[in-house]
Amino acid sequence: MTKSSCGREDPQQPPMMMTKYEQIASGRRQMTRVLIIDDHPIVVQGWRQLLEDARVTEIYEARDIADGYGQYRAHLPDVIILDLTIGKSELGGISFIERLRRRDRQTPILVFTMHNDPMIVGRALTIGATGYVLKDGPFNELSRAFAEICHGRTYLSPCLLPLKRRKEERGKPVESFEPARVRNANASN
Repeated sequence: MTKSSCGREDPQQPPMMMTKYEQIASGRRQMTRVLIIDDHPIVVQGWRQLLEDARVTEIYEARDIADGYGQYRAHLPDVIILDLTIGKSELGGISFIERLRRRDRQTPILVFTMHNDPMIVGRALTIGATGYVLKDGPFNELSRAFAEICHGRTYLSPCLLPLKRRKEERGKPVESFEPARVRNANASN
């Protein structure tokens, strides 16, 4: 239903077009396609199990950044789960995020990594990661992080919050811990 010129719901008019991410966040569309980019088979297997339990229907895998970008272009996933360090490419995931964001500003990217350095966390979020989860966190954090980003929200591992608070206490800008799309929306308000 859409609003008529009087502001009432008009059942004759089709609903306004929603992006696939708005449809997912509103519960009108099921998450169907996820791309996992990680070079550790056991990590991919763990994610695959979690996603299958969540009834994700299409799960794609890539073991390196180049294949990850190719898989993205071939399948246009609803969500990307990305390790920052893949193979010999130290922080190659950062380059992936930068490259993807030049083409696609909407697809949520959940970083799943061992890197807890505030500079790396801040950089990933600044260039467009939607969520950031540490590999040494509890297993149930994965499903919580996945659910948050699928509903259009940002997720940051709870163990990283003290780093954010420390920066706030020192009077340093905290914006590096806020995804770019959140900062941009706040700036326009």
